[in-house]
Amino acid sequence: MYAIMNIIYGGIHLAAWTFRSPSFVEMRMWRGSGPAMVAVPAFYILAVAENKI
Repeated sequence: MYAIMNIIYGGIHLAAWTFRSPSFVEMRMWRGSGPAMVAVPAFYILAVAENKI
């Protein structure tokens, strides 16, 4: 459940991909962390599912 909530939370951040940021560095940090916030819990779910098979 926790991983699914993190994927949803990361998806909300990805929805703001094209929004303006105060600085270039903040934009790069936002765009770097957004995919990570979705990918890490997704890989966790896949790893848990693989071990249960």
